[in-house]
Amino acid sequence: MEDLKANKIDYVKIGDKRFNLVVFKKENFNNDITSQIDFQQSMISIADVLHEDEAKKSIMHNAMHGLLTFMGEDELEENEAVVSRIANGMLMMMKDNQELFKYLMKTD
Repeated sequence: MEDLKANKIDYVKIGDKRFNLVVFKKENFNNDITSQIDFQQSMISIADVLHEDEAKKSIMHNAMHGLLTFMGEDELEENEAVVSRIANGMLMMMKDNQELFKYLMKTD
């Protein structure tokens, strides 16, 4: 997750809410969780054992949970398979169309 640290990316903004990105030590947990979003604490946690690509997918996955909740799509947000497909598809599309996303992000 060196890119995340190097680029000083420390939060994800979804609607009017900022979710802090926190890297946690996986060794301190006994379960299989490697990432999660906490709506009460406005935080997305990512395990330190994830490789860069896995971390990116996990951030996008949890951001999709946040976006779907913000949009009031609770039924979709609770469906892990749908969230994963949307997140993986968005990440793939963003990687495959970087110039388009740069254009879309430009402000006048």
